[in-house]
Amino acid sequence: MKKEDLWHFRDEIKRVARALNIIKKRLNDGRYEEAADSMRREGVILSNMYRELSDIIEQQDSNV
Repeated sequence: MKKEDLWHFRDEIKRVARALNIIKKRLNDGRYEEAADSMRREGVILSNMYRELSDIIEQQDSNV
């Protein structure tokens, strides 16, 4: 996989990082349920990205 092909992952990681900053603010404001819901959503996104990247790595390994 070329470096240029990783734009999707970089963009999603940046988006998750921004969301984590919002989650920190919610925690500081005492809005725990909102923070927990946001954490769950971002966790699902990261998990899906992990699976997608693992599939790509597996394909590359099988093509060698």
